[in-house]
Amino acid sequence: MKREQHATQEPPAKKLKVEQTHDPNDPRYNCPYLDTINRKVLDFDFEKVCSITLSNSNVYGCLVCGKYFQGRGSNTPAYIHSLDENHQVFIHLANGRVWCLPDGYEVIDPSLEDIKYNLNPTYTDEQIKNIESNIKKRVSVTGTDFYPGLVGLNNIKETDGVNVVVQTLARIEPIRSFFLKSQNLSKVKSPVLFAFCELMRKMFNPISFKAQVSPHEFMQCVTVASNKRFKSGTATNPLDLWVWLINHMHLQLGGTTGASNNKQTIITQVFQGTLTVSTSVSVTRGIKQEQVIESSTQTIPFMFLTCDIPPVPLFKDEHAEKIVPQVSLVTLLHKYDGNTSTSVPTKTGDVQHKTYKINKWPQYLCLHMNRFGKNNFYQEKNSTIVKSLTNLEWDQRQFHMVSNICHVSNNEINDQDNTRGSYEVNVSVNHKWYNVADLHVKEVMAEEVTVSQSFLQFYKV
Repeated sequence: MKREQHATQEPPAKKLKVEQTHDPNDPRYNCPYLDTINRKVLDFDFEKVCSITLSNSNVYGCLVCGKYFQGRGSNTPAYIHSLDENHQVFIHLANGRVWCLPDGYEVIDPSLEDIKYNLNPTYTDEQIKNIESNIKKRVSVTGTDFYPGLVGLNNIKETDGVNVVVQTLARIEPIRSFFLKSQNLSKVKSPVLFAFCELMRKMFNPISFKAQVSPHEFMQCVTVASNKRFKSGTATNPLDLWVWLINHMHLQLGGTTGASNNKQTIITQVFQGTLTVSTSVSVTRGIKQEQVIESSTQTIPFMFLTCDIPPVPLFKDEHAEKIVPQVSLVTLLHKYDGNTSTSVPTKTGDVQHKTYKINKWPQYLCLHMNRFGKNNFYQEKNSTIVKSLTNLEWDQRQFHMVSNICHVSNNEINDQDNTRGSYEVNVSVNHKWYNVADLHVKEVMAEEVTVSQSFLQFYKV
């Protein structure tokens, strides 16, 4: 009981207006079954379908056992459940109205406000503006500590690659603020965006009944929209999901692609930059010297930049066998200074020489560490550590790291199966660093972040 009282200490801003004078015999204001509600079993993260008919129409949640049932009239699953199990209090999962069954009257009581808020968390503009600075330790109804906005996400069978992308987007302030306002999607019909919006609002819920959130509905929408390219039970590469998700969001928000990309969205405003690519092609014929036969320059947009990690030495002495090679991130970024040439062989045997120069920096820069590749026999991972800084200065600019997605191998560094593993993410919150691995959240030192096996890094420019 003590924990349940805690959950109602901070009710949402908009409270239900209860009439000051009413009939004391009116059951709507004097429901005798409110003490049967069990907040510990309530979970609104799952798909809102009836557990009997699997229908998503007119679904109610039982506030006593937490199960979902359809209907409210006689002979409906919810009505029958109330008679069979003697459970009387139900909430409509679409509009949040609470009903007593089988009596059939609506329950109006201020003590239900925390339940309605957990079903559909909402935030004012002022709350969204200060949401990061106001993150404080909370206690769920089960007695577990958690930080709103820094809660663990359930792994729905190999969905760690999805979880790290969601945790990263929660740290991108313009994206977070946009999706915490559900009214921004008033003209959008994408189930993925609606599910992501709901997931984001639940992650920052300050009076959550649970210390974790399940991305179940979001994952289902992504599976359908991607034609099962991303689904539970199959490992997801965070870069692949990242590229697909931001492009899907951009298009669903009304953005355009291609040369006529004049329509901007919050996605392109935050993540898109441009760079100039200068290309020259060299060809060698017989014993003749290399000759440049073609050169071109074009300016292209980008959503992320790939950093090429040097290959691990093939042969090592006995002392260097277990030493993990390291390289500086600044060294890798020289690829984009406009002077460093990158050679790429073509299928015809010619060699392309390319230089890259960034013209327009995005608000948030995404860097991809190209760790995975294939040799003649199997896929392998380059375990070289990229030494980076949480506050980086390069190209006369300051970069502040907000997220660092890492791949953690299950096997030894030199094992040919070191591509098997899981993804974790280090995120910055209020000048502190936290490691998030699905449900596990722990504080870490900044030095640990800068020497991890990074896969994707995000910087505020």
